[in-house]
Amino acid sequence: MARSAPLRGRWLTRGLVVLPLAVLGLLVLLAAVFYAGGGRWFDIATPSMGEAAPVGSLVLTRPVAELSELRAGEIISYRERGSDRVITHRVVTVGSDSVTTRGDINGAADPDPVTLQQIVGRETAVLVGIGWLGRAAPILAVASILIWLAAARLRDWLFRRVCWVVCEALVLAGVVLALRPLIGIQEIVRMPEPGGLAMTFVSTGVLPVRVSSDSGAFTDLVAGQVGTVHATEARPDGFYWFVPTLHLDWPGWVAAAAVVSLPTVLILGWCHRYARLAAPDDGGPRPRAPQPPGPRPRAPQPRGPRGRGGRSLALSLVLVPLLAGGGVLDPTSEAAYSASIRGPSTAGSRTFFTCRAAESSTPGTFVAYAMGTAGTAESDLSGNGYTGTYTLSVIPTGSHGCTRDSPAASVPFNGLLTCLNTPSSAAQNSPNSFSVEAWFSTTATGSGKIIGFSSAHGVLGLQYDRHVYVDPSGRLVFGANPGSPQIVASPAGKSYADGAWHHVVATLSPAGMMLYIDGSLAASNAAVTSGQSYTGYWEIGCGPLGVWPAADGSTFLLPPSYFTGSIQYAAVYSRAITTAEVTEHYLAGAP
Repeated sequence: MARSAPLRGRWLTRGLVVLPLAVLGLLVLLAAVFYAGGGRWFDIATPSMGEAAPVGSLVLTRPVAELSELRAGEIISYRERGSDRVITHRVVTVGSDSVTTRGDINGAADPDPVTLQQIVGRETAVLVGIGWLGRAAPILAVASILIWLAAARLRDWLFRRVCWVVCEALVLAGVVLALRPLIGIQEIVRMPEPGGLAMTFVSTGVLPVRVSSDSGAFTDLVAGQVGTVHATEARPDGFYWFVPTLHLDWPGWVAAAAVVSLPTVLILGWCHRYARLAAPDDGGPRPRAPQPPGPRPRAPQPRGPRGRGGRSLALSLVLVPLLAGGGVLDPTSEAAYSASIRGPSTAGSRTFFTCRAAESSTPGTFVAYAMGTAGTAESDLSGNGYTGTYTLSVIPTGSHGCTRDSPAASVPFNGLLTCLNTPSSAAQNSPNSFSVEAWFSTTATGSGKIIGFSSAHGVLGLQYDRHVYVDPSGRLVFGANPGSPQIVASPAGKSYADGAWHHVVATLSPAGMMLYIDGSLAASNAAVTSGQSYTGYWEIGCGPLGVWPAADGSTFLLPPSYFTGSIQYAAVYSRAITTAEVTEHYLAGAP
């Protein structure tokens, strides 16, 4: 009698199964109708749209027939040129054959105009947080089916339901801890200040968060909101710490407590019903029947809450709040941020979020290469059409310095024959105002030339200068020849042949020679304002270095003609870019 659930409990159990399935079926039907009408939906994975479409939002779009339908300020989804990646940004301007777009928290417009053929659709609705549900749904669905099948094998209905609730709570907590949809922040700007540091964050979680520094300053953020926290107290290791925590108002805490308590309330209700079923049918005394002599046999007792169901109750009352509260609503489920100041020029507004955007959007770009695709040809990102050519077909690797660019790849240079040449149409006559830039990684000291200028393609030039190379001690050297070789180099004691990715920029102008490494000015010489006079070509990953010295001025014995290491996002500019622009370019690729 106590082993069978009451009729009302059975209807409740069936309702817990039928209702979600009915809702799921309705959603699938609506999605199919929406898709058939040309609608599309996209899960937002990056915070560039700020509060308009936070991370984890589901953006619904409808088709666009003509560009004239669009207005500045509308949100559109479009396919990035040359890839299948879909970007959702706001329209800034509408032209006759293309539109310009920009992310709400980005410092600059997107580098490439968007044509009608690229546009997938215009936004009709933004469902905040629903994208997170879409990511979690397959895991939760499979886990729920497996849990239901396993629980169905249990005969005791209370024990079956308790196990079901505990296992579902465990799966939900695991999914939340893995995806982190509730609390999240991402750094977008790091700015040194007198006596401290200011860091700007954007919230990437669904729930409100407070980001605090050790000095007591804080900022409160909702999903997609940007805020700055100031820190004036560094820890003994020299780092400033910033910690995000869950920050709800009292109605929010009440709602959170209700959600967390729901499984426990269900279990308590089931246990109360189980205990009532285990009690006698009436409460009055029963007449005692005559008993035979001898020991009385012990009547079997119904298994009530003190049996296996009671142990299940005790276990669930401990596990469910622990799992739900500790896993789902963990107020510190995102790791703290630590930051240090490496130099004045490591800070600044993160105008660009990708190296592609930085190199293609900076005024004066002469030629720029992403260096992440296979083959012998490399497309020019500058818009000048100077397609580069490799001496050998290259196969990119997954190692990369620009952390947010796609594809996340670079070209390996093996120190033997591999070289990227600009075309003959890109020849220049004695450029004396320019900048060269590249991301590189190497473990070989004396690994050779990263980028430079030569009177002939490849290693055949008899005149060569305006180059950046790695010397035998792993130091970076920038050289120009106004009549004799002149160099500036990174400080002694630090080798950049350490296997890590580094960003290097070298400029020549009437202000002199300047060498920047990882966003900071490493060396300069105001006395050198020109290079050797000849017509030549820019080349990447190769070039002769005969007569050019090491960083300390000593002879560079047997310098290689080909670079050993990896290079990504190399560019040449027809002017000396500023210190602020160097910082922006470094931050575009830095984590």
